[in-house]
Amino acid sequence: VNQYRKPDFFIVGAPKCGTTSMYHYLRYHDQIFMPDKKEPHYFGKDLIKMSDEFIDNEDEYLNLFKVAKSDQKLGEASTFYLYSKSASKEIKEYNPDAKIIIMLRNPIDFLHSLHSQLLFSGNEDEPDFEIAMELEEERMKGNKLPKNIDMIDKIYYLEHVRRIPDRVNSYLDTFGNENVAVIILDDLHKNPGQCFTKILKLLHVDIN
Repeated sequence: VNQYRKPDFFIVGAPKCGTTSMYHYLRYHDQIFMPDKKEPHYFGKDLIKMSDEFIDNEDEYLNLFKVAKSDQKLGEASTFYLYSKSASKEIKEYNPDAKIIIMLRNPIDFLHSLHSQLLFSGNEDEPDFEIAMELEEERMKGNKLPKNIDMIDKIYYLEHVRRIPDRVNSYLDTFGNENVAVIILDDLHKNPGQCFTKILKLLHVDIN
């Protein structure tokens, strides 16, 4: 039991870009451990978290990984780390040697898919896509928020798209290009083997 080992790698987002498929794929690898709780969101202190489903206690966080074997790489997949301004620096301070996986897709597809997902999960209560986009300005002032939302940043749709280039660059600058893999969802669909091999090489585990 390695109760106090820190994660070796992080899938930092974006949501609706193949992160769940990647999480499940990596969990099947003998040399990788990812906890049942896919998105602890321990880092990203600037994210506005409204729910206690997110972990803010280090012992509770490390507890997620305690059943991992000593030779396994540990990872987690909190998809809103990519929207946080501070998460890249927080992760770097916590584990300077961490590897980072970023997954992206076409922005229009991303927005539609995120809106549908948030409606389904109860984080969005405006079923009309166009209206939800128009509400963003009001919501960024704290008005017209869905009553069951668990993280307010989730409904800053267009702001996410605007932020992504800066956030990706922040991870590349903080960790170095050689420690970050960027995967585009279209590529994952067309060449899954190639994409997974890229990740396994990044993590220094067997390519199987």
